[in-house]
Amino acid sequence: MKRRIMAIILTVMLMLGCASCSLFNLTNTKPSFRTYKEIEEFYSDRDEIEPAVSGDHRVFQKTVGGLLHALDKKDKKTFKNLCCKYLLDMEDTDDLIDDLFDGFRGKIKDTSPMDGDFQARETALFSKDEPSAYYSDCFYIYTSEQTYELRIGMYSVHENVDDGEDFIGITNIQLLTLDRAYGLKRLADTLDDNLYLDHYTFADGNEMDVMKDRDCFIATSFGDSKGFIVAGFESNHIRKIYKLMDDPDTISLSKFRKIDFEDADEVEEFIESNQPYAINDETGLTYYIYNLKGDDGKIYFYTNDKGAMSYCRVMDDGLIMSKDSEVIYDISTK
Repeated sequence: MKRRIMAIILTVMLMLGCASCSLFNLTNTKPSFRTYKEIEEFYSDRDEIEPAVSGDHRVFQKTVGGLLHALDKKDKKTFKNLCCKYLLDMEDTDDLIDDLFDGFRGKIKDTSPMDGDFQARETALFSKDEPSAYYSDCFYIYTSEQTYELRIGMYSVHENVDDGEDFIGITNIQLLTLDRAYGLKRLADTLDDNLYLDHYTFADGNEMDVMKDRDCFIATSFGDSKGFIVAGFESNHIRKIYKLMDDPDTISLSKFRKIDFEDADEVEEFIESNQPYAINDETGLTYYIYNLKGDDGKIYFYTNDKGAMSYCRVMDDGLIMSKDSEVIYDISTK
């Protein structure tokens, strides 16, 4: 009898679980990163955007891919058609889009991987009467002349506010060359409940103010990405900007294998004695990339707040760490 009762309970639980998955369409939660060149379909108008709340319908990639395609083709009409009405109605938006097109250099070769819907979805309300879904991501655009960091956000549906239809499409765009994105600091002044003035301070000391109205804005600043690179992991879309160093040393892989990574003094002595290929020190920690001799690629590592090594791994010449890259040291395994 007990077995029958238990079987019935398990069956009901399984049926409820399946119903829940069906109701919210959350079964496809695997990473679905894609680069611009891998996106098979683009939207060309915000009216095409599927009002999805859950699952991965590639709404984000189709919208952003369409925007990039319009930018690459110098097609301002389609670019604007993918922006939300509220953004387009803001003062100075036309001038800001003109500045964006004027400052964008080269033809798009590709991007770093961008999120699919599941990863990009920042907020979602599942109510049938008032659904809402907001997506955002940051990735890099590689053109024939420059490299850009793009931060972008959009709504696919926004029915929990009276004027929600005005927010369907791209709501905000921040497009910067690498020298502008590296070390960027932002402070915001609240002007009223929905209006903000962001103060951007770039690493070279230049400043720029950006008006944000209900999180709708366009922010662009263009310099020169020469002297900066992008590096990261193949297993996800995460990339960091690194500043190239003058006269980097070339070091044998065997030398790295001999380092006692748990000895902070030895690690510090190595860092002081060898010039890296590139560094990133934006977060309080310092991330290093070193040249390796021959065809061994490069080495990536960073230290913890006590100066001891936390992670050390080989990366290929494309500055990407694949799942097959050799791990020299990983403190999490100790």
